[in-house]
Amino acid sequence: MDTIHNKFFFVAFALIGLLALVGALFLGASHQYYTAALCGIACLGLYNEIRKESSSKRSKNNI
Repeated sequence: MDTIHNKFFFVAFALIGLLALVGALFLGASHQYYTAALCGIACLGLYNEIRKESSSKRSKNNI
């Protein structure tokens, strides 16, 4: 269940970050760079959690 939540929030933060980056680049909303950066940091953290969970599941299956 945690993996589903992590993947959902990874996709949600990625979409919010991309939309913020589009707003910053094309619409001149320079404050959206901060939102894009924070979403990127959140995505990196969630990606590491997803990768860690998948590798632990693989190691349990190999035992």
